[in-house]
Amino acid sequence: MPPCGGRETGNRGAMNCAAAGKCPERREIAPAESVFAPLIPDLRRLADAYRVNTSEVDAELLELFLQQLRLVVSALGKAVAARDETGVRQAAHSLQGMGGTIGAPELSVVGAELSSAARRADFDRCACLLAAIGKWMQQSATGAPGGGRNDETH
Repeated sequence: MPPCGGRETGNRGAMNCAAAGKCPERREIAPAESVFAPLIPDLRRLADAYRVNTSEVDAELLELFLQQLRLVVSALGKAVAARDETGVRQAAHSLQGMGGTIGAPELSVVGAELSSAARRADFDRCACLLAAIGKWMQQSATGAPGGGRNDETH
């Protein structure tokens, strides 16, 4: 069976499957819940508000997401170090949207929590959340098992 279980993975993936008789290899992001749940007690309930159907996310889109995520997290790190509320909130807002779009709703919840912490000038909390994002990104880069995406619409 092909790597994606025979499921079409977006327009380009579907064309590749049809043309080559196989499905493109899928790269997935690491499970986010295990990294962020200790920091946000009702993470699962909050994440449900951001869940989307991600069956159209293919490897190319995921790679673009990871590239953009690195840029946003870099900006977030600079803003946290500078104790820049506006900078943290801007990066946090980007994380909220990115998480929902790619199917990592926990990242969206972390973005909302970052924004809230910045409004309270709780930059220690921001640094803690930033470290968790870094850990999650490292797991995603190493291809941690299980993937973090949910292909169901909630």
